[in-house]
Amino acid sequence: MADTKISAMTALTGANLASGDKFPVVDVSEADATKNKSMTRDELANGFGPVMPFSSRARRNAYYFEDFLDTASTNNEGFAAIVSGTGAAVAQVATTSGKFGLARGDLGTTTTGRVRISHPLLTAITAGIGQLSFLASMALNTLSSAAERYSCRLGFIDSGTGESTDGMFFRYDSEVNAGEWECVCRAAGVETVTDSNVAPSAGVYQLFSIVANAAGTSVVFQINDSTVATITTNIPTGANAFTWGIMALKSAGTTATSSFLLDFWEVEQNFAAAR
Repeated sequence: MADTKISAMTALTGANLASGDKFPVVDVSEADATKNKSMTRDELANGFGPVMPFSSRARRNAYYFEDFLDTASTNNEGFAAIVSGTGAAVAQVATTSGKFGLARGDLGTTTTGRVRISHPLLTAITAGIGQLSFLASMALNTLSSAAERYSCRLGFIDSGTGESTDGMFFRYDSEVNAGEWECVCRAAGVETVTDSNVAPSAGVYQLFSIVANAAGTSVVFQINDSTVATITTNIPTGANAFTWGIMALKSAGTTATSSFLLDFWEVEQNFAAAR
């Protein structure tokens, strides 16, 4: 069947309708038929909006989603799983109700054990060239403590071994900020930090969102769909590049520690100018 324009669909709009003539639209929620609506065929066509061809969308938009159905680095183009220390690992774990693939980060028994899941290129993207967003569902499997201490960073980062030079991310450490999530923007090693006033609970999933505006002048942080911080300073743009990921770094203790459970993440950038 050949493609047909809405304006040419005479079975729907009537064979003798001019572009400005109205035809009835049935409102199935309204019992009184006299209250049904009407519209012109041009209004109907406009309501569908313009459809951007694939080539145009690819030039103005980049999108990546990962559900962690497989945690083997060799099987995934979108992320790498990198660990250090005895027993440190990224493991595939059985899903729970409402989840669809889970990756667990284990820090092992080494005092300085670390685990990271991220895009392999640590300088893959930057802010300030179009709206940039990150969304992830994650739970801390075991909370940090003074005896078995670790820190965790989630969002836009550029390091898997320590603090990021450039990034926009959530940061957790049980011995800092009363164990509440911090919202962080870092540019060239200088940071702005805001307390989210939200603490994690062991095994409880939280939804994390980071959105940098198109100009790279404001970053909004949300937890469970509630805004917890808006930062306007030390936002990395231009040559201050980064990637997306999660990183946990141990700093005390030798007991095997499981840091995070990662359900999914998605990253999207809407470019201000076509690439």
